[in-house]
Amino acid sequence: MHAYGVSMSNEWKRFEGRVLLDKFPLQKLLGSTSYSAVFLTESPPPQPKNIAVKLINPGGKADFQASLLQRASKLSHPNLLHLLPGGRCKLANIDLVFTFMEYAEEDLGRTLPDRPLSEKEAREMLGPVVDALSHIHSKGLAHSHIKPSNILSIGNQIKLSSDTVVPLGEHRPAYRPLDAYDAPEAATALVAGSSDVWSLGVTLVEALTQQAPASSSESQDDPSVPSTLPQPFLDIAQNCLRRDPLLRWTTAQIANYLNPTPTPVEVATPAVATPAVTVNDEKEKEAAKENPTPVQVAAPAAASVSAETRIEPAKEMWVDSNYCWVVVCKNNWFHRRPNIFNVHRIPLGQTDAVLPRPEIDKPFAVRCDECGKEYVYQPSGVLRYEMEVPGSFVPHPLFRDSLPTDQGESAPPPQPTQKIPPVRTLKRLVGLACLALIVAQFVLTNLPRLSADVSDPVRPNDLMAGMFHLDNKGWLPVYDVKAGCKVMRVDIPGARNTDAVEGTTVYFPESSAEILSPGQRMTVPCGRAIAIKPENRETAEIHAEMFFVVTYRPKWVWWHKSEKFPMETAKTDGGMWIWRSIPR
Repeated sequence: MHAYGVSMSNEWKRFEGRVLLDKFPLQKLLGSTSYSAVFLTESPPPQPKNIAVKLINPGGKADFQASLLQRASKLSHPNLLHLLPGGRCKLANIDLVFTFMEYAEEDLGRTLPDRPLSEKEAREMLGPVVDALSHIHSKGLAHSHIKPSNILSIGNQIKLSSDTVVPLGEHRPAYRPLDAYDAPEAATALVAGSSDVWSLGVTLVEALTQQAPASSSESQDDPSVPSTLPQPFLDIAQNCLRRDPLLRWTTAQIANYLNPTPTPVEVATPAVATPAVTVNDEKEKEAAKENPTPVQVAAPAAASVSAETRIEPAKEMWVDSNYCWVVVCKNNWFHRRPNIFNVHRIPLGQTDAVLPRPEIDKPFAVRCDECGKEYVYQPSGVLRYEMEVPGSFVPHPLFRDSLPTDQGESAPPPQPTQKIPPVRTLKRLVGLACLALIVAQFVLTNLPRLSADVSDPVRPNDLMAGMFHLDNKGWLPVYDVKAGCKVMRVDIPGARNTDAVEGTTVYFPESSAEILSPGQRMTVPCGRAIAIKPENRETAEIHAEMFFVVTYRPKWVWWHKSEKFPMETAKTDGGMWIWRSIPR
């Protein structure tokens, strides 16, 4: 078994020996799946280093996958495998997406066939993985593919892969098949952090027993976790593998239970803090399994502070991000007056040690940012140089991220010729017509007046409760209407653990209509309401933020418009919770 994957495929192996971007030879296939493969390659000179490149065949979702990898490359955590932004390429007439990552020779999937982890090794593995997973969730993402082969080791540091992240609340990519580590709801539900917690529980049990817990899709019972697992891993695994996503622990609860913070009384006493769940007391143990909150830990704020003190700055992979394309100013008299060996490099655009130079086939002009002189340079005069650009830096037109189609043209623009009055008048008329069209489109787009309201009570833990109403209060109809709801945040102030409902997923079916005439109402049923822990049923306050999202096409225009109507929760005198509209 190899790091980065478990399946060797002849279809991917035929790419060995090919060169990516004319500078990265695909030396060896490290691992592959039906839709992706990881190859060993080398970073560019002057200090070549083994790195890995991942190729993905996303079908017709190349732009979507490239945007996910771009977002993953911005994640920075010492226990996350560092990525560099990749892009799209074509090998053997196949459109692929690629990204570069650190090279790891060892992973957990390669170790488990030989032996299970000891208690010490399991603790050393679980802590960093939970920290990395918490960081991913805090950025609005889910890992979506936690399994032993994606937990790697570089030197003495545990790292979690980061190339499979998916935004929370989105659909799982269709080209990525399910496996034994996915949560029961992964095939139909939107991506949620609770699904990562399930996969983490399966991985933890397999790491300690060399066998994944038995789970049947037909049964509604929680998977059976071996009682021989040592504490605290037994309780963690049982609370991760809850079939109901709302009952699973969050990453914060796992971290607190794995490394409980002593209370002030326990700090003053030299003795070791006694855990809330004792092995000898079976009744307390069963109660703790049903209700995870009695774990004796400090407030989450203190836990987060201690976690920050442990995090070290993320190490770079093989490059420094402060690279620029430059040319050397030819005004030697000005720049070499202080020092005969001094040269001034004019920054043209930011880059890194991987991206190729833009394709420029003609001379172009550059004005020096210091002496103000302008000179013409050949494409061969463009160099890659490690430097930081000033805050007022403006990229050269040929070196911007989105290169124009005429980037090979010579930079010195032609001198404007004298325009004859008829041509100038015609251009003015065309400009006025375009301006009038823009104003008309703006007016037509903003003529519809939609309002959203909510009625009916919403009880905690109700599966169906409440109805949202969308009214067209304008005097023009709207078309292709789609309406749904998205819960952004739910928490319970004053609870012992403010993360008690973190990761709660609330599902709302989407409703649509071909046309919504003036004065017509559209009703949208809401799905599962706020999930409240048993001890918080009578809580005096719940904070929840939700958007009622509507997309539609106004009359006489051919594009769609999207509006968000914010909602919040409120408690009635009868003790029920309702959604109510927030004035925009």
